[in-house]
Amino acid sequence: MVEQHQQQPAAPLLPDVPDVWLAEASRLLPEILIKRPDLSPPPNLPPDQARVRLFEALSRLMLALVRASGAAIIVLDDLGQADPASLAWLDNLLTQVGRLPLGIAVAYRRSDDSAALARWLNELARLGLQREIPLTPLDDVTIADLLRQVGLPGAVTGSLAQRLWNETGGNPFFVLETVRTLQEQQTDLTRVLNEPLPRPASVQDVMRARMQLLDEPTRHVLHACAVTGRSFDADLVQVVSGYGDHETLHALDLLLSREFLQPDGPDYRFAHDHVAEAAYTLGGSATRRRYHQRAATVLHRRLSGQDADPTLPSTLAMHYERSGQSHEAASCWLLAGQRAWSLFAAEEALHCFASGLNCASDGALRFDLLAGQEEVLHYAGHRDEQQQCIATLEQMMRDDLPHQRSTVMYRRGRLAVALNQWAAAEIALRQSLAAAQAHDPATETTRCLLATTLLQQQRRTPARQVAETARQQAAQRGDAVAQATCLLTLADIARSAEDLALSEQYLQQAIEQAHAATDQVTQARLLINLSTIAFQHGRFSEALHYAQDAVRLHQAQANREGEAEAHTLVAMALARLQTLS
Repeated sequence: MVEQHQQQPAAPLLPDVPDVWLAEASRLLPEILIKRPDLSPPPNLPPDQARVRLFEALSRLMLALVRASGAAIIVLDDLGQADPASLAWLDNLLTQVGRLPLGIAVAYRRSDDSAALARWLNELARLGLQREIPLTPLDDVTIADLLRQVGLPGAVTGSLAQRLWNETGGNPFFVLETVRTLQEQQTDLTRVLNEPLPRPASVQDVMRARMQLLDEPTRHVLHACAVTGRSFDADLVQVVSGYGDHETLHALDLLLSREFLQPDGPDYRFAHDHVAEAAYTLGGSATRRRYHQRAATVLHRRLSGQDADPTLPSTLAMHYERSGQSHEAASCWLLAGQRAWSLFAAEEALHCFASGLNCASDGALRFDLLAGQEEVLHYAGHRDEQQQCIATLEQMMRDDLPHQRSTVMYRRGRLAVALNQWAAAEIALRQSLAAAQAHDPATETTRCLLATTLLQQQRRTPARQVAETARQQAAQRGDAVAQATCLLTLADIARSAEDLALSEQYLQQAIEQAHAATDQVTQARLLINLSTIAFQHGRFSEALHYAQDAVRLHQAQANREGEAEAHTLVAMALARLQTLS
């Protein structure tokens, strides 16, 4: 997607993608902001709503690229390494493809232990969208053809292919690396037919044998490449290796010609993970530590760039950690976790926060890491672990930092709400408001949650007062999405009192705010509420209209649960209108 975007002319940039979706996609593709710095930042929404918007934006951008190309195939390798959020986005994309000429080819290993991948493949099979092509080992005939393609004389390919098949089991990577080793050693292939082939214990041993044939400067540059990561640029490798510009570029050219590296646009990447793993062991521990320090220094300067890679914080954290700079590593793990969670990669975010806690000693930094961890655990529904996190945060919060107490009490109250412990929730949320600064916008969320808690205790009057205060605060800040959320809470309170006219009035106001914020998630929720109220009033045609609009919005967001709920309302309204078929 990045490469296709960069090939677009400066203007217009994918004219059939509205600005609101380009801005949303810039969370993951900051390159968009280089050509469109005028885009307004995406709204700050709860994670479940923001995730839907990001999925929608990426799907719209991908489909626009397909339409611009005429036809396209997306190839995804190592899908077993994908996190559940990435697979959920693929689900979103599949629901929107329709009749577009788009194919998706994915590769994975049967040994991949991924429950998310198994669920995704089962769903594809259920929908009839999956066509599986097993990849079997190469046979001796195919190996012989492969040997001819790499330039070996036809007189030896047949016999050598049989030997290689016996030795490698037909693994293509192993076959090629063994042949390259023989070629680089300038082995007489007619003689090797009658002698044992090299039988390394692992692919890494094959790679290390080839690497030892390189001259010393090229080996050092290769080691520097492995320290920097899977993909890298020449400037970074030059600084890390300590060689001059000419020596570095000469070494990189040689490594390309030997197929240790491959071009990656203007940059470079390793031809295979096995190559990177073997190259990382070329130097001693002191050399690696120094190389990691140099890499961290360069990458830290790039961190604030507008087009910075979203994965850069975790890469930088790894370099700091391996160079023994624990505090800097923990700070980068915090940033990496926050960025991962902003893209709804829950497992990656939890990994980053846990990695930061393993190397952080500063109390404030540990507090922020634990708070990030608790946020992810809450939306993932891991209540026991969330409870432990909050207990630790309570022990760590400082009396001279009221925002810490406000944060912890809000999270304590939010957990109590999730567990239907209304009295405990009210106490914690009121303590949070007492500790919060008056200008803190987070108090609107706290007040809405408190209003919901009071409503569950049948205390409608104080619930309405709290929600109205939150709405006034949101209006003063001009936050349309926050106002819509407060109005939804007020509508719930009115409906619980069976004041359906007032509830509908609040919902209509919320729709106006949601339209102002172009927030389709809130709009869909509002339409469901409006349909329910119209149904209760006996206005079945109106209820049908609202429910059908909700179906379309939920389909556009690939929200299957919401779509199912809306379809149910459509069916109920049709039944009352005697359209029984």
